[in-house]
Amino acid sequence: MLDSNDAALAAQESLRQNQEAELARINKNFDDQLEKLRQLWAAPPMPQKANPSATNPR
Repeated sequence: MLDSNDAALAAQESLRQNQEAELARINKNFDDQLEKLRQLWAAPPMPQKANPSATNPR
């Protein structure tokens, strides 16, 4: 009985550690993407190219 409880406890601890690692991975990914967005938002706007078909409709 104690062996099965120990095994269940070990499995739950392993699952908890995996969930924490996954959460850290997702948060890092989010932070990396947010940093890229902040750089894009801070950059000066790129000049717009005139679209000839938009200015001369047929």
